[in-house]
Amino acid sequence: NEGLSELTYYTVPGSPEKRFSIKNYTTADGLGSNVILSLYEGDDGVLWVGTGFGGVSKLAPGSAHFETYSTKDGLAGDVVYAINSDTHGNIWIGTKEGASRFDPATKVFRNFTTEDGLGGNNVYRIFRDSQGKMWFGALGGYLSVYDGKGFTKYDETSGIVHRFILSINEDKEHNIWFGAYGGGLYKFDGRTFHNYTTRNGMTTDSPYAIIADDENNIWIGNGRGLDRFNPADSSFSHYGRSEGFPGVEVNPNAVAKGPDGCLWFGTIMGVVKFDPQENRKNEIEPLTSLIGLKIFMRDADFPENARFSYDQNHLTFTFVGLSLSNPEKVRYQYKLDGFDKDWSPVPTEHNFAVYSNLSPGEYTFEVRASNNDGVWNKEPVKYKFFIRPPFWQTATFYVLVVLFILFCIFGFDRWRTTNLKKQKKILETKVEQRTLELALRNEELAQKNKEITDSIRYAKRLQDAMLLPSREFRKAVPDSFILYKPKDIVSGDFYFSRIVKSGGKSRLVLAAVDCTGHGVPGAFMSIITNDIILQVIEGHESESPAQLLDRLSKSMSEKMRHTIDDIVVRDGVDIALAIIDLDTLVLRYAGAFNPLYHFRGKQFTEFKADKISIGVLADDIQKNYTDQEIQLQSGDTVYLFSDGYADQFGGPQGKKFKLTQLKALFLSMQDQDMPDQLRLLDQTIETWKGSHEQVDDMLVIGVRF
Repeated sequence: NEGLSELTYYTVPGSPEKRFSIKNYTTADGLGSNVILSLYEGDDGVLWVGTGFGGVSKLAPGSAHFETYSTKDGLAGDVVYAINSDTHGNIWIGTKEGASRFDPATKVFRNFTTEDGLGGNNVYRIFRDSQGKMWFGALGGYLSVYDGKGFTKYDETSGIVHRFILSINEDKEHNIWFGAYGGGLYKFDGRTFHNYTTRNGMTTDSPYAIIADDENNIWIGNGRGLDRFNPADSSFSHYGRSEGFPGVEVNPNAVAKGPDGCLWFGTIMGVVKFDPQENRKNEIEPLTSLIGLKIFMRDADFPENARFSYDQNHLTFTFVGLSLSNPEKVRYQYKLDGFDKDWSPVPTEHNFAVYSNLSPGEYTFEVRASNNDGVWNKEPVKYKFFIRPPFWQTATFYVLVVLFILFCIFGFDRWRTTNLKKQKKILETKVEQRTLELALRNEELAQKNKEITDSIRYAKRLQDAMLLPSREFRKAVPDSFILYKPKDIVSGDFYFSRIVKSGGKSRLVLAAVDCTGHGVPGAFMSIITNDIILQVIEGHESESPAQLLDRLSKSMSEKMRHTIDDIVVRDGVDIALAIIDLDTLVLRYAGAFNPLYHFRGKQFTEFKADKISIGVLADDIQKNYTDQEIQLQSGDTVYLFSDGYADQFGGPQGKKFKLTQLKALFLSMQDQDMPDQLRLLDQTIETWKGSHEQVDDMLVIGVRF
């Protein structure tokens, strides 16, 4: 805060006495400010001085007056924390407002901020490594490096999580070392960051200064003195007042190495010179002994036989390690074999160990000590002792307990056996009674099941009676087939076929009908539906399929009373109805959900049905079915079917067969006659179904003209 001082010394001729001269520089000599924050001497001998609030000043060799540059001249900021040069002779200046690169030849500044890739604008440290790269540490910012082309920023994803790099330096193996405020020491080997903190043995997590000695040991200045890091074994050693370091606290980046290998540290107590060669390791291990015992925190003597009773299981051992070179730095580790798995994890300065609530058994207490340079006892001090168990944990007690348990088991077994025999007799009597009752009930159920099955089979005969037999159907329509596979004994699907004559014309009425449900309910619906279809057709033979479906839907609605207390019941019938003029081969089709497929060779046409179920129309809704007409030619094939075939689950993944596969199957068998088509359809669905249960009634009608 008082300016800059130059200290020189000289020797008086003829005398070994050294004399010193001091020259002071202030703002009167051209300094930008008397608050000096950083110094740097370039390769050309020019001294650069960073000031607080006064920019940067330079002093040329042989000159007594400083030349100052500030924000008025293009400098990024007037508070200058760091100065360095690159391999091209440019001067890099770190300020609170970013980094500035100064070209001495042109005297032009080029400023860099976070917008240019800099890790932070408050640049606190600038370092040039052996490869010529410029490293920047920023207060509250990321670590960044400039390779001559651009900046690379290192953040949490790179392995460095702290935002304030206090110090930067390089060792002989070209590892870059960083001191992070609150984050410890980082080593960068060119690929990976390695972090060392107080958990690894450092004195503090805020290194102020870093430098490598000639042996490549890393010296870290901090607020409590010095730490030395040995890369060979990754160990830390501390040097404070007790080790002879008088500086107490090292100032940030106030460190240098002289030509003789000595290290210089600027501290709050002055300058400290340290010669690493004189740092000799103390190889004498401490003299360690066990000096005291406490039982439940009360002083006690060691028992002669080293045996304690079970209620003397809270023990405190006191020990001491003597090292004359530095008694304050003696540290201890201890363990209790039989209780601890390993030595106490962190060496401690406390010379006692407490073990409470020890279980009965044999133990060995071991303790070892280390001197100020970490040299441990080769052989620890040991004390072997035994804690006797209480009576209830002795072998005699266990034997008595086992005998008592065996006696109880024997007595319980005798009592249980007698009781089980009694219970067995009671259960046998009950089982005989229940068996007789079950036999009678099973006989009744078998009789009822037979009666029900007989009734259903009789219903099937009634249902079959209403269907035109397959042989008569083939007699009326020779080149045709019917695949009829009910899910149960009786079916909700049925086919309708009649040849009606009206006005001198013969017409074939053909329908594939799918009633709601299957089994007995579906069978009842099929009988009702068949009866209504006959009533609708009788006397209306000349009407179109759509007109017949309209009449059928209305009759079904009235017959089934679909509306009960204003609730519409959704029980209906799906149908594909075709009427073919046998003289002109004109086919007229109308359908409710069930389509009609027409094949002419390999040409396929799908005639879609109306999405209106038969018998579910409300009185206030008027919907009509649609007629579709086909002019058949010789060799054309048409198919009418219910949804049971396409909805069957099966195949390797248990999925539905679907209409897409059914269309492909129809197309593939157009070259085959109708009996072969029937066999192929049956074999295909049986193979597809496999072990799966049939989910619905199946009906497929095929006719070739």
